[in-house]
Amino acid sequence: MPAPPRGMEFSHMRRRRSPIAIDFGVRAVTMLQAETCAGTTRIRAAAREPLASTAASDRAEAWFASAQRLLRSGRFRGGLATTALGLDDVSSRHVRVPFDALEHAGERILAQVQGADGGDDDVVINPVPVADFLDQGERKREFLCCIVKQAAIDARIALLERLKLRPCAIELAPLAQARALLHAAPGESFAHLDIGAAECRITFVRAGQPLLVRSVPVAGEALQATLEERLGLDITALAALGNTSSMDAKLTAAAITDALAEPLERLAQKLAEGIRYCGALFQGRAVTSLRATGRLAQLPGLMTALGRRIGLRSEATDPLAGVDAGPLANASAGLRSTYATTLGLCLAELAA
Repeated sequence: MPAPPRGMEFSHMRRRRSPIAIDFGVRAVTMLQAETCAGTTRIRAAAREPLASTAASDRAEAWFASAQRLLRSGRFRGGLATTALGLDDVSSRHVRVPFDALEHAGERILAQVQGADGGDDDVVINPVPVADFLDQGERKREFLCCIVKQAAIDARIALLERLKLRPCAIELAPLAQARALLHAAPGESFAHLDIGAAECRITFVRAGQPLLVRSVPVAGEALQATLEERLGLDITALAALGNTSSMDAKLTAAAITDALAEPLERLAQKLAEGIRYCGALFQGRAVTSLRATGRLAQLPGLMTALGRRIGLRSEATDPLAGVDAGPLANASAGLRSTYATTLGLCLAELAA
């Protein structure tokens, strides 16, 4: 049997490196770079920096300054970058197209979206097919359409180019997060709750396919402020107290859920609405669990209380569970949770 060509003997062992994934958040810039080798995904570089207190007045400049410092740390390699837009820049709409018109689905979707928005701004529409079903006796396909103004895309590209990077992809942040969770459990059906600083985001996934994306005006920072005001402790102290003993954990969980009863009820209502919608779409229960990310998701009793309200098994989840965490191996659960978006961005590019 002839020998393989020189240089090809170990080609299957070569590492493949992702572009630099950058999450320009409301309160921090987060960067991640991953690589694959022999079927294993490993994080090779990770960094996060809170934005300066003046960020609200000029967020683009704050993003640039933080990202520039992280890039100069020397841990990231290459000039390609991928990033995501949040729900403040991207809206979503569900559009149904008859099967006999699928050949012209793009025009149908464009007409419905423009007719509903009534705006003259240039937009980019990314339709994601989510379900086929019968609607009043007619077979239709439903699309989750992510809609973003061209100006928002141009601004993000300009920011990356100013950082001397070459943008290769821009995604919707909740979809990137869902991909990170699916990496460890492909094909599963669940609701994902991301407790962000300025809002919560909910994404419903069925059999590995995102179905529905919603934002909820419940801010993680407001939840923290409520806990500190009513209980006199910050979230770090509360998390530590919950790990002291089983009795302390129960008392801490009860105090937390009592203090946050009102916002938890608002989250439960929005989750229940999405569960009903997805159930109607598939004529039965479409999601089987609730998974949460964000620092507050780790608080004792929080997810148990929320799951009890909506009737689903609920837990804080680790988005890095399906990969070799590398430099984040010893990071706290709360910190690991903040890398969900960037990991999802890396996974998309490594799979491309």
